[in-house]
Amino acid sequence: MGKKNSTSQNKALIKVRVSGFSKGGDEVINKTIKKIGKEFVIVVIVLIAFSLIIFFSTLYFVLAHQMWSYKIISRQVSSPDVFEEIKLRSFSYEQIVLASENFKEEIGRGGSGRVYKGCINGGKEIAVKKLIKIVEEGESEFRNEMKIIGRIHHKNLVDLVGFCSEGSNRLLVYEFMRNGSLGNLLFRAEQRLSWSERRRIALEIMEGLHYLHDECETRIIHCDIKPHNILMDESWKAKISDFGLSKLLKTDQTRTYTVLRGTRGYTAPELHSRNNRITVKADVYSFGVMLLEIVCCRKNVDESLRDDEIVLIDWAHQCYEAGELQNLVSDQEDVNMEEFENLVKIGLWCVECELNLRPTMKQVIWMMEGIVVIPHYTRQLLMLNHPLDFSAQYISDSSMYPR
Repeated sequence: MGKKNSTSQNKALIKVRVSGFSKGGDEVINKTIKKIGKEFVIVVIVLIAFSLIIFFSTLYFVLAHQMWSYKIISRQVSSPDVFEEIKLRSFSYEQIVLASENFKEEIGRGGSGRVYKGCINGGKEIAVKKLIKIVEEGESEFRNEMKIIGRIHHKNLVDLVGFCSEGSNRLLVYEFMRNGSLGNLLFRAEQRLSWSERRRIALEIMEGLHYLHDECETRIIHCDIKPHNILMDESWKAKISDFGLSKLLKTDQTRTYTVLRGTRGYTAPELHSRNNRITVKADVYSFGVMLLEIVCCRKNVDESLRDDEIVLIDWAHQCYEAGELQNLVSDQEDVNMEEFENLVKIGLWCVECELNLRPTMKQVIWMMEGIVVIPHYTRQLLMLNHPLDFSAQYISDSSMYPR
């Protein structure tokens, strides 16, 4: 407390404590913090709840879609129109598990599935192909292979014993091929196959393809001919396998449309075109690549070699034009050079970029067996716009040649 003196001009400063106001201010601040904290908690809870709703809703729709897909697939696979035309044994999944000892021994694998060894009927060996792709792709390949291989029978085609279509499980049961794939024999075996064995194997593959293209009820384009899809049975007979990518042709059909399929390095040029219209000549091209691999006992592309030898097709053509086919033969190998030259020429004919210049498999067999003379090969024919001509100078009845 103080007094004011009106006669004095001096000013006095009085220091006053403000502690008396701190309690009320603190209460305001605390209330504000509490209010903000509650609102933050509420927002967090709402966001978490909303996220959970979205998550479970998405999960529900995904599972519902999967269940719907499986139901549709089960109806399609079990529908009478799929299996009425083929006579195959139907296995339960439990039978397959027991036969393969719960898929104990894996003997091969590919892009569409894995193959396991098994036994049925008291010891008969089988190979079980278990599809592992996503539902749509695996189902498509399963149905395709069932449709095709279930209706064809030939000594140079792998036999389909039966199938399993139970729930989401899709399995194919084949005869067991004891001696593995031609790819392993050519590229991985310690001892090279003899020339006579390789020549015999090439002829057996030719006969299998000729059956698919011209002799079975429905013409078939395999679309994935390569050494690893050629299997060897216990007597070393070559058999064509894996029809999952194949295309069926109608009775009056000579060509069809397809997406790019097959294995890089073996696919015909027309498969890379915009319209992807193919004929059986697509298999002829793939066979030509494989024939050169069989003849030379090496892969089509080998980057460990010199630059001019990396691509076998180009290297073989270069050696043929230069008259130096001996460069394609291993120093340690004894081959019949006349037969060797003939097979190289056949292989080069088969890999012509223009499909009309390629021979049919029937023509290939006749050239192989010496029924017709193999025309002189030159890549200059690529510039001509006419089909390969086996005229009367080679055989008296040219009408015998299939399309």
